Amino acid sequence: MENNDPLDRTEKKERVIVISRKMLWTFISIILFILIITSVLALLLVNKSSEKTTSSSAINSSATSTDKVFSLVSDAGADGEILPIEYTCDGSSSSPALSWSNIPDGTKEFALMMSTIPVDGSTKWSWVVYGIPTSTASIEKNNKTVGTTGVGSHKTIAEYQPPCSQGPGLNKYTFTLYALSASPELPDDPLQVTGEVLTKAISNITLDSANLNLHYQRFNAE
Repeated sequence: MENNDPLDRTEKKERVIVISRKMLWTFISIILFILIITSVLALLLVNKSSEKTTSSSAINSSATSTDKVFSLVSDAGADGEILPIEYTCDGSSSSPALSWSNIPDGTKEFALMMSTIPVDGSTKWSWVVYGIPTSTASIEKNNKTVGTTGVGSHKTIAEYQPPCSQGPGLNKYTFTLYALSASPELPDDPLQVTGEVLTKAISNITLDSANLNLHYQRFNAE
């Protein structure tokens, strides 16, 4: 027998409505959850991509900055290494080959000096070269043709004076290439151009300088 009780039909309708509402809210909750997860993942991907771009830009910027630095290198060794014996008085007394890059704008010529500071704190020069043209980016081993060679601190001769300290111990020898904005005023006689004279003459016309430090220790020094 069919139940025609109006109250019973009303309860059934209310139950259907309640169930429908629950299903609707469940559906809405699922959609919102998916949207939130999707947004979070998209944000993480954007941040990661941005970090990669920033990192890449920083690396490229650093590389570009490094590439533009006025620098001096030698086959005799990298900065901080030991100077081979052939470039000292214990060997063949050869002058090392040098090369440089990233010349500063406005450079008119170069000057080159090799110096050391012994225990007494004074500066001694082993190599003094000036008048190196800007068309030159390197000098060969035992250079005799590029620039004009002045006088070192050890002998009154205009040539490379190799490391030849009178006692043992690790000494630092610094090769410095100076980019000059003009030609320095110097004596005509190279025998009068010492490290001190050249240093004073270029003090106001140096655009930039590049250093290379090499070390040597005389184990057989008397």
